[in-house]
Parts: sequence; structure tokens; C-alpha cells
Amino acid sequence: LRIVSGMLKSILDDDKAPLLKIVSRDALERLLGSDNAQPWYGQLMTTPQTIAYFVQMNYWLKKYNIEIVI
Repeated sequence: LRIVSGMLKSILDDDKAPLLKIVSRDALERLLGSDNAQPWYGQLMTTPQTIAYFVQMNYWLKKYNIEIVI
């Protein structure tokens, strides 16, 4: 949990992180502060898996240079 939490904190510190254009910073900060034992999305995704999902999403957006237009 500490490793993926640190990765998400790095994303939150990067104002240019593409994830922040589509996911609320406040929601991500709340996620970091929680330890939800209940599954998310009807799957077995608890807090660490959900954090890893957002980290991976940000990586994908950066790697493929996806531009989010709002």
C-alpha cells in the first residue's frame, strides 16, 4: 500500500498530471486517506487496488500522450 500510495501522492504533486483533468484531486486525496475493505466497482478492488488503478491510468495517459479536452 505504501508504494502505490507514494506513487499517487507524486501524481497529486504534479499539476500537469493528465489524471487530474478527469478525476477530482479531492476524491484522490480521500482515497489515500481511506482503507476501504469493501469491494469497489462490484469487483474485488479494495483501496490499494483502486489506487494502483489510478496510477496505471495516469501512466497510460502520459505514455500515449492522450490529451484530455474539457
